[in-house]
Amino acid sequence: MEIKLRDRTREDVEVFWRRTQDPEIQRFFPTEQQTLEEALALFEQACGPEARSFGRVIVAQDTYIGDIWCYAIEQGEERHAMLSMVLFDPAWWGQGLAAKATRLFLPEVQERFGVIRMGAFVYADHSRCIGLLRKLGFAERERFVEDGRASLYLEKRLDGLG
Repeated sequence: MEIKLRDRTREDVEVFWRRTQDPEIQRFFPTEQQTLEEALALFEQACGPEARSFGRVIVAQDTYIGDIWCYAIEQGEERHAMLSMVLFDPAWWGQGLAAKATRLFLPEVQERFGVIRMGAFVYADHSRCIGLLRKLGFAERERFVEDGRASLYLEKRLDGLG
């Protein structure tokens, strides 16, 4: 199945916010609880010239199925960022769509921001996401407990140097 990425809109942020209020999504997706107004304010910041985040909408069969973005984009010698993605309908899970979206997204981030390393936090019991990240070349760097939940930090170099 073909996947496309497109620019996020204010309307997308509203849909994303509503869809990610689902407890099934929140079980796997570590996020700060925020209001719709706070989510929209963060979106507006991401559109500015000093933005430290960048996101795209994931589209399959002309349907908006989720978001992929990077945040905490750091400038400097070892430019890095953190990756996050959500497919918010379980009907789309397990079809390799997140992997396809990530393969499209990472080169775009590297070209646009010069990112060399991409990191990702994931709950230790989210085996699908861990498998996806490993399949894409992310390596486990750390295990820790945050807010009482076992978690992992994985990382991938985007410049091919290991």
